[in-house]
Amino acid sequence: MSEQLNSLRKRIDRADSELLEALARRMKLVEEILQEKESQGLPLFDSARETELLTKVAHLAGEKQLDPTLAERVLKEVINYSREVQTRRVHRDLNPDLKRVRTIAFQGTKGAYSWLACRKHFGQDIEAVGYASFPETVEALEEGHVDLALLPIENVLAGSIHEVYDLLTESKLHVVGEEYLRIEHCLIGLPGTPLEQIEIVFSHPVALQQCRAFIKGLPNARYETYIDSAEAVRMVKKDGDPKHAAIASAEAAKLYELDVMRDGISDHPKNYTRFWVVSREPVAVDQRIPAKTSVQLVTDHTEGALVAALSALAAQAVNLTKLESRPRKGTPWQYQFHLEMEGNIEEDRVCRALDDVRSRARLLRVLGCFPSGALETTSRAEISDRPDLPAESPGQAYVHRVEKPGSSRQNRRQKETKKIAIGASMLGGDAFVLMVALKLTTSPEGVEQVARLSRARGDSLLLAIHEPRRGGLDLEQFGRFRRIAQEQHIPVSCLAHSAEQVGPLSTLVDAFVVSSWNMQTTSLLEELGQVSVPVVLKRGISSTVRELLAATETILEQGNQDVVLCERGIRTFESASRTTLDLGAMLALKDRIHLPVIVDPSQCVTQARRVRPLLGACRAAGADGAMVQVDLNQKESERQALGMEHLVEIMNGSVED
Repeated sequence: MSEQLNSLRKRIDRADSELLEALARRMKLVEEILQEKESQGLPLFDSARETELLTKVAHLAGEKQLDPTLAERVLKEVINYSREVQTRRVHRDLNPDLKRVRTIAFQGTKGAYSWLACRKHFGQDIEAVGYASFPETVEALEEGHVDLALLPIENVLAGSIHEVYDLLTESKLHVVGEEYLRIEHCLIGLPGTPLEQIEIVFSHPVALQQCRAFIKGLPNARYETYIDSAEAVRMVKKDGDPKHAAIASAEAAKLYELDVMRDGISDHPKNYTRFWVVSREPVAVDQRIPAKTSVQLVTDHTEGALVAALSALAAQAVNLTKLESRPRKGTPWQYQFHLEMEGNIEEDRVCRALDDVRSRARLLRVLGCFPSGALETTSRAEISDRPDLPAESPGQAYVHRVEKPGSSRQNRRQKETKKIAIGASMLGGDAFVLMVALKLTTSPEGVEQVARLSRARGDSLLLAIHEPRRGGLDLEQFGRFRRIAQEQHIPVSCLAHSAEQVGPLSTLVDAFVVSSWNMQTTSLLEELGQVSVPVVLKRGISSTVRELLAATETILEQGNQDVVLCERGIRTFESASRTTLDLGAMLALKDRIHLPVIVDPSQCVTQARRVRPLLGACRAAGADGAMVQVDLNQKESERQALGMEHLVEIMNGSVED
């Protein structure tokens, strides 16, 4: 190494040391500012001040010939950490028991993602104690062997972890915090092992599922499930077989002195898990801190009981962020609900809302009120009232954002429903578009008859329904279906069941339809967001309007702006139908989003003759179209879907008649 290079590196080391000293001085000032805010009873956070700082730093960076983006990103991280320090200091001062926490239970072993989440939330001083299963983790906390427990509650790809929900329902524990952890999978093996030598890859089933594309790309490898990702690494270390590898975190590789053969191997890079911190006792949350409240709810098994309970929350402007239904043990076909909402249990509006819900409920249990966790660092958009960016701004794709009711921006969009062309049909215009859903097994003669009716009516398209559990989409069968429709110049749509289907089918269909049970399948939504094919997104049977809008934004943020929302009914306790069509939700969607909204009444009626008047009501309420299910094979006495005679009546007549 040259003397000049060595000298320059020493200067770099001194500059880094000066940066750290400056950061330490800043954090001491943050502590002093917090004390001053506390003495004066001031708010913890000042968004205007943060915006001013970011703007000032970007300007100063330009003067010093530094990249303003880099300077702004660094300051955002510092601001975010300062917020976290102030929040945790205030929260622990209010709850002294949190300062005395020494041990926390988690499921897994050292190096597992839950272990990493413990370190992220509590730092390295706390002792994290691993247990083999979720029940053992909960039991350890209940019996006082540990101070707290940390449990995963949902993953953006795998969905909710129902076992944890059920365990907390049966316990007397309380949710006192949350943590988000980005899941970054790595392939880990013995030092010096080449990729082509790997024959078996071990890991937890969920981790293996999230890395399928990478594993398929390994020339000689297959996978086998293991109890835990970090345990898989330990097993590879113990066996010492160079043909074996594991999928886990980079930290696990470091702990067990193995090599990271490849990092970033997840099929979908935006992979996060949310964890709940659980305690034997509840905590109080300072009202200056953004908070969430989690509730367990059981209503009467009567018509409209759940809707009435949820309406009580809406009446007090309480934003519901999650609604999860779980079967009630010992009571077949009855359900309990887990609700999560923004707000502090001490706020007047939240208290009033819960009091109203309590008067309508058979059981209402607050699982916990806790500070809201942060998924990402603070961004400029989150801390400033930035003016709208026009759709044609260079380098900036237009992405719809859900607006608060009554805002001027939202009022403008009420009058400007986006028109989306699907073939020759135009959703969002004056016409009431019909999407006719036919089973892929319908005879060619039946498909042709429906296609001719659709062509005669105009503003119609066909949807091919296939059953994924029977081997997926039969491309040859779909090709025949598509050719018949094309001969009649009718657009064709298809159900999208998995992300893998989207690319190959995107050149064959005029639209994709996402079924209600896939509404929150992030990997599928992200893939649909990357194609230029319109997407019809059905609302889940137990999903809120907010969750539907969040799923919509997942597609929009990837680039695809042609999304149609479909209201297809929610679960109620009405025995005359599977679901109840929520016209109120449809109106709320029309108020809050600029995209077309259609309805699917197929699960809401038990007799085909009732479809037509229901469609009339939906059109009168402002729906842009409807999806109708047609089954030409069932007998009239067995039919819930439309038969040919009912379809002819709808196609040839006015929906309003």
